[in-house]
Amino acid sequence: WSNAVRADVAPDPLAAMGNVRVMKEKAPNTSMLREEVRVELFPSVAVVDATFVMAHDGPDQTLEVGFPGQGVVMQERWAVHTPLHAFKAWVNDAPVASLGVETEVKFKAGPKGEQTRRETWHVFVVPLVKGKQTTLRVRYGVVAQWHYGQSYSGGTVERDVVWYILHTGAAWKGPIGAGRIVVEAAEGVDPLSIETVNHAQPGPASKEKFQYYKLPAGAVRTAKGFEYTFKDLTPTQAHNLEIVYRADPKKRAITKYGVDEKAAAEKLKTLMQ
Repeated sequence: WSNAVRADVAPDPLAAMGNVRVMKEKAPNTSMLREEVRVELFPSVAVVDATFVMAHDGPDQTLEVGFPGQGVVMQERWAVHTPLHAFKAWVNDAPVASLGVETEVKFKAGPKGEQTRRETWHVFVVPLVKGKQTTLRVRYGVVAQWHYGQSYSGGTVERDVVWYILHTGAAWKGPIGAGRIVVEAAEGVDPLSIETVNHAQPGPASKEKFQYYKLPAGAVRTAKGFEYTFKDLTPTQAHNLEIVYRADPKKRAITKYGVDEKAAAEKLKTLMQ
């Protein structure tokens, strides 16, 4: 991550889920053959269950891999990740211990000079064997944030938003061989309301009418939401999925000022049992 951040501006909270990433070590011989992801949307919260199949063609190696948690900056959005709840990990179908590692990151903040922020990473160890495939699986929950959309004039925001971050998968060797991301509405969520924000801005010469909400190429509607598939993808920031949806107002964990983080966390605790 770059240490340069905007001076005296608080990053937005980002309810994000995403690709596994290597921590300190390098992984030039490890590729991601495929990923299978299921995102279940509930009022004010979401649960993700993701499987990654990795191939390794170098010497036997042990890697620490991790997922960004509370406080980790996503520089290109000027936002910080919100906490991951009830994080669990498996390697080759066997449960493994994971550790919430808190680190201090120094950064420059304009006239205030160097400052420190805290980041939490959910880390576990993965042994890789030359010529063998290794399957990683994770499951965790996030508290959704309010989606303000193109315009906001005050009052309660009707839509929730969570992200699935794909572009970090580009850190592994070669493209992601294949992927399938299933996004589904759970009880209390309107499946017809599930959309993704269109990050592909048309150029000034384009005659195409810009659609603010548009599913990515390769996605199809389903009865409960949508399914997005791809092959041989080298993901960029434009591939990240900003998923917005509407839920039953009576079942949302909100106050008149925003998300009720404590109530939403309690809801996740019950769902993740």
